[in-house]
Amino acid sequence: MGVLFLSSFCKSFAQGLGAPLSPWLMPGASHQFSNSVHGTLQVGWNPQQDLSLVYGQAFIRINKYISLNPGYLLLKGGAVLRQHSRDEQTFLNGIILTVPIKQFQIESRHLLWNRFSSHFKDQHLFRSRLRLIRTAQFKERKLRVYIFDELTFHINRNDWSRNRVGLGASVDILGWMNVDISYANQRDYPVGKLNIAFVMITVKI
Repeated sequence: MGVLFLSSFCKSFAQGLGAPLSPWLMPGASHQFSNSVHGTLQVGWNPQQDLSLVYGQAFIRINKYISLNPGYLLLKGGAVLRQHSRDEQTFLNGIILTVPIKQFQIESRHLLWNRFSSHFKDQHLFRSRLRLIRTAQFKERKLRVYIFDELTFHINRNDWSRNRVGLGASVDILGWMNVDISYANQRDYPVGKLNIAFVMITVKI
């Protein structure tokens, strides 16, 4: 069993709202149900965008090369910015392909993202992420360094709407704590350019 503490900071979007940062605070929990099934559940809140969420996903390992990654996201708008926010349900159906090459690991995730909103037209997107992971030892602790590129194809519009390029590192600070820090530069239509930082702390209990 693990407890997750995830925060993300979207600088460019927040500047459009008149704030230097737009943080998401997302505590949650993870659990290893069996050798092949792992699940996470998170709740989140963003005060600048006046939004809250519940996000659950599962990782179902078929073999060492293939895993299924289904998920569900509920997004709720608050009362302060009601005219600019939305209530939305998202169903995520993903598959992750993994190829180990010595100390490296190539991971390719393909995700069908179905968004059903109460304020906007339903949207259907395809997200494809390629990630290269290098595992090493850092002061007797496990260290994972990675780079990634994620493309999003907007099925409704029949065009590529987003490209997110980033890098990050994950290290076991203690035997019961992991810290994962990453940065992504996102170019999105029609939002524009975003600089996003993620900080996640996982505590095993």
